[in-house]
Amino acid sequence: MTLDCGGVVGRYVTVMHPDVPPPLCEVKVYSTWVFPQNKVPQRPPRHDYCLSRWCSRDYILIHSEPKTWFEAQAYCRSRYTDLATVNNPQDMNRVIDKMGNFNDFWIGLYEDAVTWSWSLPGEGYYGDGEAEFRNWGVDGPSETKGIQHCVGIQHTGEWKDLDCDLLHYFLCFDGRDGAPETKILVEIQMKWTDAQHYCREHHTDLLSVRNPTENQEVQSMVPAGTLAWIGLLGDSWRWSDGGHSLYRYQWQGLVDNLGGGPNCVYIYNRKWSVRSCDTKSMFLCYYLRKKSMVRISAKYNMSDPVIQQQILSRLEAEMKNKGITDFKISWRVTYALGNNSMV
Repeated sequence: MTLDCGGVVGRYVTVMHPDVPPPLCEVKVYSTWVFPQNKVPQRPPRHDYCLSRWCSRDYILIHSEPKTWFEAQAYCRSRYTDLATVNNPQDMNRVIDKMGNFNDFWIGLYEDAVTWSWSLPGEGYYGDGEAEFRNWGVDGPSETKGIQHCVGIQHTGEWKDLDCDLLHYFLCFDGRDGAPETKILVEIQMKWTDAQHYCREHHTDLLSVRNPTENQEVQSMVPAGTLAWIGLLGDSWRWSDGGHSLYRYQWQGLVDNLGGGPNCVYIYNRKWSVRSCDTKSMFLCYYLRKKSMVRISAKYNMSDPVIQQQILSRLEAEMKNKGITDFKISWRVTYALGNNSMV
């Protein structure tokens, strides 16, 4: 995973092998002269971070101890993993399932300074200073907090900061292995996030424009009188765990006229809303359920339900002896070299 902290980008790499504990970890932090100082602490994932193959995510609602957003963040990090991150509609459905009869609780989204970044990260794709190239029109970009800012290029070559939900043509970049790099204008009107999904599914990503020469080339692709999305996004919302999810659910009320901050996101009536982070409320944490595999070989008939129940009872007892109470055991029966072995 890659973390962007105030312009300094850090990549945290975890290499895991099912038969070789512990995981191998590598951390590298790099920046450009545009942002020589990092004022935001770099916080890598917790030590129990692991791949989805070995972990599943679950949520827990803390309703008995109302806290401010920052107090809730500290509580979740000390006892679980972090305040809840919501990556997609499936996650949101699980959040709603955890709500029960409760309402009004924090999730892990908070407001920060507006930062601009390209949809395509691509280490090695950008030359010196190219990731910071901009060609704004005379009005320049908006720095309004609380909303996402999506960028389109006009047929004049100037860039414009727009509402991400507007429908426009868009430009994709195709840099897949074995094919020459190409730029594609898609003359279908979509929202920015839908255009991003389309480009990632059919090509590589939304197009990045890295220098004046490339800007002139892309400008010639945009039909006169129109505008096309490119891959630049300005966002002031950050997830507590450093995740890069751009998923946003239904907003309740305006989120761009809040005045001073800091402001944080909470769920009320199954919709997202924003208020001062100093308000005390219930909150939703998430944690990772780790998966472990145990192989058992024996000369007994492992498909016998009586033997399976004996093994299950023994495993459950061992788990409880170790203080683990929230677990689920499943198995499958395989056969090898004439002996039964059960997993």
